[in-house]
Amino acid sequence: MSNFWKGLLFVRKCTVCGRALPEAEENTVFCAECFREYLKLCRDVCPQCERTEKECRCVPEKLRGKVGFAAHLFAYRDAVSHSIVYSLKLKNLPYLQRFLAHELSDLVMDVTGG
Repeated sequence: MSNFWKGLLFVRKCTVCGRALPEAEENTVFCAECFREYLKLCRDVCPQCERTEKECRCVPEKLRGKVGFAAHLFAYRDAVSHSIVYSLKLKNLPYLQRFLAHELSDLVMDVTGG
């Protein structure tokens, strides 16, 4: 199927706001505005260690003693993070799964030095 017809029939939408992204590339997950919000989420500061969320290694209370370290992209605190997690769990969007898997693999590689 040509890219024109594919784009016409299967319009990609922003994961957060639902805005149509007709000119989006295959791996696009967010519109420009929501991508900025996502990046802000990743730069939010952890209230415990005062590092950015991507640099934070605080282990949640439930997991203390069970895991060696924690790596997370963002905190689950606001509408943007809720929308991303909701879409991941309930909408089964392969492009969102690939995007977050890539983000997490980069983060874990940075943490482990791999």
